[in-house]
Amino acid sequence: MKLTSPDIHKDISSSISTENINAIIRDIGDSLFVILVDESCDMSLKEQMAIVLLYVDKGHVIERFIGIVHVTDTKYSSFKLAVDDFFLRHGLSIFKLQG
Repeated sequence: MKLTSPDIHKDISSSISTENINAIIRDIGDSLFVILVDESCDMSLKEQMAIVLLYVDKGHVIERFIGIVHVTDTKYSSFKLAVDDFFLRHGLSIFKLQG
């Protein structure tokens, strides 16, 4: 078994991504954080939103790229739904959000 199937590659990549995000969320803990969101189109002209979290750890500002989320359009309401979904999936509190 060489694990060369595209489905296996996607599963492994997804698992690594999930573990990285969970480690970042654990690192933030109960601290305050900032979320940066930016939009762009990919090569197939699908709208996407990049998410970055910033927080302070031992006096240093830490900036972590979380990922890219596909959105239907670049309206505020689409971004809000995507951010709300992200917060819900990862157990982040909107009350810890600053800026």
